[in-house]
Amino acid sequence: DCYCFNCVSSPRPNQPNSFTMMQPGMNAQEQQAALQMLAQELQRLRKAVEEKPDDDSTMFALAELCLETAMNIQGPQSAGLITEAIANYDKCRELKPEEAKYRIQLVSAIYLQSFMIPDKNIADKLIKSAEDHLDKAKELDPENARLPQLTEALKGARDLHAKVMEKQAEEAAKQKAEQVKAQQEAVNGPAAGDSKADANKPWWADLAGWTVVLGGLAAIGFYAMRLQAKQQ
Repeated sequence: DCYCFNCVSSPRPNQPNSFTMMQPGMNAQEQQAALQMLAQELQRLRKAVEEKPDDDSTMFALAELCLETAMNIQGPQSAGLITEAIANYDKCRELKPEEAKYRIQLVSAIYLQSFMIPDKNIADKLIKSAEDHLDKAKELDPENARLPQLTEALKGARDLHAKVMEKQAEEAAKQKAEQVKAQQEAVNGPAAGDSKADANKPWWADLAGWTVVLGGLAAIGFYAMRLQAKQQ
Protein backbone atom coordinates (compact mmCIF):
# COMPACT_ATOMS: atom_id res chain seq x y z
CA ASP A 1 0.00 0.00 0.00
CA CYS A 2 1.06 3.56 -0.69
CA TYR A 3 0.38 6.24 1.89
CA CYS A 4 1.45 9.27 -0.11
CA PHE A 5 -0.75 12.37 -0.26
CA ASN A 6 -2.46 11.21 -3.46
CA CYS A 7 -3.20 7.64 -2.44
CA VAL A 8 -4.11 8.12 1.19
CA SER A 9 -7.40 9.72 0.18
CA SER A 10 -8.56 6.66 -1.75
CA PRO A 11 -10.53 3.82 -0.10
CA ARG A 12 -8.58 0.58 0.17
CA PRO A 13 -9.32 -2.97 1.39
CA ASN A 14 -9.63 -3.32 5.16
CA GLN A 15 -10.14 0.40 5.43
CA PRO A 16 -13.33 2.44 5.97
CA ASN A 17 -14.57 4.12 2.78
CA SER A 18 -14.56 7.47 4.52
CA PHE A 19 -10.81 7.31 5.22
CA THR A 20 -9.36 10.50 3.80
CA MET A 21 -6.46 12.84 4.12
CA MET A 22 -6.95 16.41 5.27
CA GLN A 23 -8.39 18.47 2.43
CA PRO A 24 -8.36 22.24 1.95
CA GLY A 25 -11.69 23.75 2.91
CA MET A 26 -12.60 21.14 5.50
CA ASN A 27 -14.55 22.48 8.45
CA ALA A 28 -13.44 21.75 12.01
CA GLN A 29 -15.68 18.70 12.35
CA GLU A 30 -14.42 17.20 9.09
CA GLN A 31 -10.82 17.86 10.07
CA GLN A 32 -11.33 16.14 13.40
CA ALA A 33 -12.96 13.13 11.73
CA ALA A 34 -10.11 12.85 9.23
CA LEU A 35 -7.50 13.02 11.99
CA GLN A 36 -9.32 10.32 13.93
CA MET A 37 -9.27 8.08 10.87
CA LEU A 38 -5.55 8.72 10.43
CA ALA A 39 -4.96 7.91 14.10
CA GLN A 40 -6.90 4.65 13.80
CA GLU A 41 -4.93 3.59 10.75
CA LEU A 42 -1.68 4.44 12.50
CA GLN A 43 -2.63 2.16 15.38
CA ARG A 44 -3.52 -0.65 12.97
CA LEU A 45 -0.17 -0.38 11.20
CA ARG A 46 1.78 -0.14 14.45
CA LYS A 47 0.18 -3.35 15.62
CA ALA A 48 0.94 -5.00 12.27
CA VAL A 49 4.60 -4.00 12.55
CA GLU A 50 4.75 -5.38 16.09
CA GLU A 51 3.38 -8.70 14.82
CA LYS A 52 5.76 -8.80 11.84
CA PRO A 53 8.84 -6.74 12.75
CA ASP A 54 10.73 -7.89 9.65
CA ASP A 55 8.00 -6.97 7.17
CA ASP A 56 9.55 -3.99 5.42
CA SER A 57 6.48 -3.24 3.29
CA THR A 58 4.22 -2.80 6.34
CA MET A 59 6.91 -0.84 8.11
CA PHE A 60 7.23 1.40 5.08
CA ALA A 61 3.46 1.96 5.03
CA LEU A 62 3.62 2.98 8.70
CA ALA A 63 6.45 5.41 8.03
CA GLU A 64 4.54 6.96 5.13
CA LEU A 65 1.40 7.42 7.20
CA CYS A 66 3.37 8.87 10.12
CA LEU A 67 4.72 11.52 7.78
CA GLU A 68 1.30 12.09 6.23
CA THR A 69 -0.28 12.62 9.63
CA ALA A 70 2.57 14.85 10.81
CA MET A 71 1.89 17.18 7.90
CA ASN A 72 -1.64 17.79 9.17
CA ILE A 73 -0.87 18.69 12.79
CA GLN A 74 1.59 20.90 14.65
CA GLY A 75 3.67 20.84 17.78
CA PRO A 76 5.34 18.00 19.69
CA GLN A 77 2.98 15.35 18.31
CA SER A 78 3.96 16.27 14.76
CA ALA A 79 7.66 16.16 15.64
CA GLY A 80 7.16 12.78 17.31
CA LEU A 81 5.50 11.34 14.22
CA ILE A 82 8.35 12.55 12.01
CA THR A 83 10.82 10.87 14.37
CA GLU A 84 8.75 7.68 14.20
CA ALA A 85 8.69 7.87 10.41
CA ILE A 86 12.47 8.24 10.27
CA ALA A 87 12.96 5.26 12.60
CA ASN A 88 10.76 3.07 10.41
CA TYR A 89 12.33 4.21 7.13
CA ASP A 90 15.75 3.49 8.64
CA LYS A 91 14.67 0.02 9.74
CA CYS A 92 13.39 -0.62 6.20
CA ARG A 93 16.79 0.45 4.91
CA GLU A 94 18.49 -2.00 7.23
CA LEU A 95 16.18 -4.82 6.17
CA LYS A 96 16.52 -4.09 2.43
CA PRO A 97 19.75 -2.11 1.92
CA GLU A 98 19.47 -2.54 -1.85
CA GLU A 99 16.13 -0.67 -2.01
CA ALA A 100 16.74 2.93 -3.03
CA LYS A 101 13.20 4.05 -2.22
CA TYR A 102 13.77 3.59 1.50
CA ARG A 103 16.77 5.90 1.45
CA ILE A 104 14.93 8.40 -0.73
CA GLN A 105 12.06 8.64 1.73
CA LEU A 106 14.53 8.76 4.59
CA VAL A 107 16.17 11.78 2.95
CA SER A 108 12.80 13.50 2.67
CA ALA A 109 11.88 12.83 6.30
CA ILE A 110 15.26 13.86 7.71
CA TYR A 111 15.18 17.05 5.67
CA LEU A 112 11.75 17.85 7.04
CA GLN A 113 12.93 17.17 10.59
CA SER A 114 15.86 19.56 10.18
CA PHE A 115 13.45 22.47 9.69
CA MET A 116 11.76 21.69 12.98
CA ILE A 117 15.05 22.00 14.88
CA PRO A 118 16.03 25.59 15.79
CA ASP A 119 19.60 24.64 16.72
CA LYS A 120 21.80 25.30 13.69
CA ASN A 121 24.41 22.66 14.59
CA ILE A 122 21.86 19.89 15.06
CA ALA A 123 20.06 20.88 11.87
CA ASP A 124 23.36 20.84 9.99
CA LYS A 125 24.06 17.29 11.17
CA LEU A 126 20.61 16.20 10.02
CA ILE A 127 21.12 17.78 6.61
CA LYS A 128 24.52 16.06 6.33
CA SER A 129 22.86 12.74 7.15
CA ALA A 130 20.26 13.39 4.44
CA GLU A 131 23.05 14.17 1.96
CA ASP A 132 24.83 10.91 2.80
CA HIS A 133 21.67 8.86 2.29
CA LEU A 134 20.99 10.69 -0.97
CA ASP A 135 24.48 9.86 -2.27
CA LYS A 136 23.83 6.19 -1.54
CA ALA A 137 20.42 6.34 -3.21
CA LYS A 138 22.10 7.73 -6.33
CA GLU A 139 24.39 4.71 -6.38
CA LEU A 140 21.47 2.31 -6.00
CA ASP A 141 19.09 3.95 -8.47
CA PRO A 142 20.79 6.72 -10.46
CA GLU A 143 17.83 7.16 -12.83
CA ASN A 144 15.24 7.72 -10.12
CA ALA A 145 13.16 10.78 -11.05
CA ARG A 146 13.03 12.05 -7.46
CA LEU A 147 16.77 12.44 -7.08
CA PRO A 148 17.15 15.78 -8.93
CA GLN A 149 14.46 17.37 -6.77
CA LEU A 150 16.02 16.15 -3.56
CA THR A 151 19.48 17.17 -4.71
CA GLU A 152 18.26 20.67 -5.49
CA ALA A 153 16.43 20.89 -2.17
CA LEU A 154 19.53 19.97 -0.18
CA LYS A 155 21.82 22.41 -1.99
CA GLY A 156 20.52 25.45 -0.19
CA ALA A 157 19.20 23.68 2.88
CA ARG A 158 21.51 25.34 5.38
CA ASP A 159 20.89 28.88 4.19
CA LEU A 160 17.20 28.14 3.95
CA HIS A 161 17.16 26.79 7.51
CA ALA A 162 18.64 30.06 8.75
CA LYS A 163 15.98 32.09 6.92
CA VAL A 164 13.16 29.90 8.21
CA MET A 165 14.39 30.15 11.79
CA GLU A 166 14.66 33.92 11.40
CA LYS A 167 11.06 34.00 10.18
CA GLN A 168 10.00 31.82 13.10
CA ALA A 169 11.68 34.18 15.57
CA GLU A 170 9.95 37.17 13.97
CA GLU A 171 6.56 35.50 14.20
CA ALA A 172 7.18 34.46 17.80
CA ALA A 173 8.10 38.05 18.71
CA LYS A 174 4.98 39.29 16.91
CA GLN A 175 2.81 36.84 18.81
CA LYS A 176 4.36 37.89 22.13
CA ALA A 177 3.72 41.55 21.33
CA GLU A 178 0.10 40.75 20.48
CA GLN A 179 -0.32 38.90 23.76
CA VAL A 180 1.08 41.85 25.70
CA LYS A 181 -1.25 44.16 23.79
CA ALA A 182 -4.21 41.89 24.54
CA GLN A 183 -3.36 41.95 28.25
CA GLN A 184 -3.17 45.73 28.19
CA GLU A 185 -6.50 45.95 26.37
CA ALA A 186 -8.07 43.67 28.95
CA VAL A 187 -7.25 46.35 31.53
CA ASN A 188 -7.61 49.55 29.50
CA GLY A 189 -9.94 48.49 26.67
CA PRO A 190 -9.08 48.18 22.94
CA ALA A 191 -7.68 51.14 21.03
CA ALA A 192 -9.92 52.61 18.35
CA GLY A 193 -9.75 50.66 15.10
CA ASP A 194 -7.86 47.72 16.59
CA SER A 195 -8.85 44.19 15.70
CA LYS A 196 -8.24 41.00 17.63
CA ALA A 197 -8.65 38.82 14.57
CA ASP A 198 -4.99 37.82 14.58
CA ALA A 199 -4.56 37.61 18.36
CA ASN A 200 -3.16 34.31 19.59
CA LYS A 201 -2.25 33.29 16.04
CA PRO A 202 0.70 30.87 16.29
CA TRP A 203 3.93 31.69 14.47
CA TRP A 204 3.41 28.84 12.01
CA ALA A 205 -0.01 30.05 10.86
CA ASP A 206 1.49 32.34 8.20
CA LEU A 207 3.75 29.51 7.10
CA ALA A 208 1.11 26.83 6.72
CA GLY A 209 0.95 27.31 2.97
CA TRP A 210 4.65 26.58 2.45
CA THR A 211 4.02 22.88 1.76
CA VAL A 212 5.33 21.24 -1.40
CA VAL A 213 4.81 17.60 -2.40
CA LEU A 214 7.61 15.91 -4.34
CA GLY A 215 6.04 13.58 -6.89
CA GLY A 216 3.64 11.90 -4.47
CA LEU A 217 6.08 11.82 -1.56
CA ALA A 218 5.09 13.22 1.76
CA ALA A 219 6.00 16.90 1.64
CA ILE A 220 9.66 17.78 1.85
CA GLY A 221 9.00 20.58 4.32
CA PHE A 222 6.14 22.53 5.85
CA TYR A 223 7.30 25.93 4.75
CA ALA A 224 10.91 25.51 3.70
CA MET A 225 10.25 24.62 0.10
CA ARG A 226 7.73 27.43 -0.29
CA LEU A 227 10.36 29.90 0.85
CA GLN A 228 12.82 28.40 -1.60
CA ALA A 229 10.30 28.88 -4.41
CA LYS A 230 9.89 32.54 -3.49
CA GLN A 231 13.62 33.05 -3.73
CA GLN A 232 13.84 31.69 -7.28
